[in-house]
Amino acid sequence: FISDFTGRFKLNDIKGPEKLIGGEEVVLFCIGSNCVENTQVTWLKQRGRDEPEIIRPSSRQVKEEEALLGRSYEICDNREGFRSYSSRLRFIFSLKKHKGVKFICRFTSDNETQEKHFRCKPVYAKPRLVDRVKPSLCVSGEILYSLRLDGFYPRDIQILWTCVTGERQEILSSEEQLVQHSPLTFSVCSEARISEKVLKDPTCKVRVTWEHGSMDRPQSREMSILDPGEVTVTWTLFTFILRVSQHYNPNAVTRMIHVLCRKMIDLNRMADRYR
Repeated sequence: FISDFTGRFKLNDIKGPEKLIGGEEVVLFCIGSNCVENTQVTWLKQRGRDEPEIIRPSSRQVKEEEALLGRSYEICDNREGFRSYSSRLRFIFSLKKHKGVKFICRFTSDNETQEKHFRCKPVYAKPRLVDRVKPSLCVSGEILYSLRLDGFYPRDIQILWTCVTGERQEILSSEEQLVQHSPLTFSVCSEARISEKVLKDPTCKVRVTWEHGSMDRPQSREMSILDPGEVTVTWTLFTFILRVSQHYNPNAVTRMIHVLCRKMIDLNRMADRYR
């Protein structure tokens, strides 16, 4: 039987998060066993087939929070018990800066060098709600709700609109327009319509839920037509052409104008009802 304390030194795999999310802290941890006293640890980063680049953090002694804000990386080496040595690399993950990057932890102990690799994948960026979900009143009498989410990666995202009336819940059809921003992130605009008849029920609410791989759980917003706030009125421009023939009938013309005016008044009343 040979004791582990007298064997050759061993470097364990780098431990890190299962997925990396833009703007969140990442801690990579690597530990070596059976290390001599003067063990040296070097962290490197490599993109594609480029030469690995040594990570050189600042040597200033600052608080932990300030270090993450003031430096790109922070390295902390510690001796873990007898002949064990650990090293931590901390940084804020950036999709633009770190996507496709491989981190290397290199241990040198007793003239022997070993290294382990950690690849930045899978990577994500969380969707950001640009503004509150806004309703718009259409001339048809429908209410148009729109949701905009920006800055997410990858492109796959699920958006569900539902109409909730008491204990009844109905899925609404929606239309999504996806836009890719160079080089990595996406945005989406989702729209759903609800009829005027449904909105006559004061308990009616519209709920939108979105889910993305970067999120621990789905997020949602719920709106009611009775909620305070601005309702945008979408008007349609009409052009009326009146042709008067030689068989002029003033009563018919008057009735036509009255009908047109009455329809415009109805549209104004519809808008006032939802202000």
